[in-house]
Amino acid sequence: MTPDGESYITLALSPATELTTDDIHRATAGLAAEAVIVQLDLPPEPVTTLLSHRRAPIVVGNLVPNPDLDPRLLAELDVLVVNQHEAAAILRTTAGNPLDAAAALQRLGPRTVVVTAGPNGAAFTDPHGSGTVPAPAVPVVDTTGAGDAFLGSLALDLARHTPLPDAITTAVQAGSHTVGHSGAHTTTHQIS
Repeated sequence: MTPDGESYITLALSPATELTTDDIHRATAGLAAEAVIVQLDLPPEPVTTLLSHRRAPIVVGNLVPNPDLDPRLLAELDVLVVNQHEAAAILRTTAGNPLDAAAALQRLGPRTVVVTAGPNGAAFTDPHGSGTVPAPAVPVVDTTGAGDAFLGSLALDLARHTPLPDAITTAVQAGSHTVGHSGAHTTTHQIS
């Protein structure tokens, strides 16, 4: 975590541990899920395989796409979820208004875009409109896992057919709860 409370992540990639198209075929054969989350920063071959052969009614993409991923595949996403810094990287700009970023990202193809903004909550745009969801003021101990808690909560609620603004509200609450303790772990109580 940086001194200003932002997450800082370093990745060490290894070909021995990278996801392959065979891994995708094995993992999705017979899959009966309402929602699938795909990490767009993975090598393009497995991501393309997953996006080209939908196995769930809802496909959520996360993170800055791998530079070699065909940008037209973003149209295969039902929801793109990125933070403000990732949005700026995709749009090749500086981090600005998350609602403006969501609108600009939607023009790249995804039907719905959610841009998380840390202590400022999240902004979204979809075919029915756009809006923002504020985050509660909470003391930040560690941001590890906040994005994962947000993403998991959002995907679960969307799979349950929860309206998007309500799903984002619950996801913001989940992410906000996560930053109040050190390290990532499973919450012991349900977020309401």
